[in-house]
Amino acid sequence: MFTWKDLWKKPENPSQSPSLIDDQMEQALWDIKEIYDFETEEIDRVVSQKRTNLKKLKLRVKNK
Repeated sequence: MFTWKDLWKKPENPSQSPSLIDDQMEQALWDIKEIYDFETEEIDRVVSQKRTNLKKLKLRVKNK
């Protein structure tokens, strides 16, 4: 019944290599980083988590 919870429990390490920007949301995050002087690791982690969560969500919807 709650098999979708297993998708979110598997930890994945954020990529250590520089990643390409996929969409406007990621571009906005990098722009905000420059304006507010956030650390690169924080933005890279958020972008990586966003991509991972979207992949898991697509798999969940696809498996219905």
